[in-house]
Amino acid sequence: MDDNLDIATSANSVMTNWIPQMAILDQAYLWKNANEAHAAVDGRLGKLIEAEAQRKMGVHVIGYMESGFRDVFSVKPIEKPEDFDGVKIRTMQNRYHMAAFKGFGAMPVAMPFGEQFTALQQGAIDACENGVSGCYTNGFYEVTKNITNSKHAFVYILLLMSDKSYNMIPDDLKRPFLEGVREGCNEQRKYLVEANEDATEKLKALGVQFHDIDITELQTRYRKEAEAEGFQFDPEWQKAVDEAVKEAETM
Repeated sequence: MDDNLDIATSANSVMTNWIPQMAILDQAYLWKNANEAHAAVDGRLGKLIEAEAQRKMGVHVIGYMESGFRDVFSVKPIEKPEDFDGVKIRTMQNRYHMAAFKGFGAMPVAMPFGEQFTALQQGAIDACENGVSGCYTNGFYEVTKNITNSKHAFVYILLLMSDKSYNMIPDDLKRPFLEGVREGCNEQRKYLVEANEDATEKLKALGVQFHDIDITELQTRYRKEAEAEGFQFDPEWQKAVDEAVKEAETM
């Protein structure tokens, strides 16, 4: 991190450029619910991330905010897995996200975020994907009147602090500082739920249709594609993911 910055944010997918093991978080349908996702970064997996960020990047991961689960925004309704066939959908430049939609039967197109609205208008793509609140705040509802509740991926927003700035905090205040950041991140998670609920109501009022889909079938399709791609992950990180799933079951 540039010494001119004290704190920055980064999506977990971006962090894989420095910490390849974090690619495990880019898998489709890694988490069944938000409790599992939270248990992971609040537990041992978070410790692994923090240690690697310090070792490879010289930064401190001080908190985990999120943009949560992503859904599909489309020009035409996508109500069943077969409706993905041939759909050109914008994704991040991320091999795991692209593999998911390829497995679904769609045609993933990696494209910068800022270009997708115009691409939808011009028919260069048929769909995009993001959090529901993003559909409202970015105006995608003007060109996509359908949202499919696919919940195909979960995205974290990491809070990063430079080593220089972190070490300026007096030792007796480091723990209270980190506890305060953690509380703030927990509140952000609540605000995101509220923002998505509010956006859903507003989008429905604007004529956007919401569609449920057979997620079990999408999971099966992704697993087949992941196997064909030969995706493999660090065993220690996989163990931490498995532990998070078990921990979430007790919540």
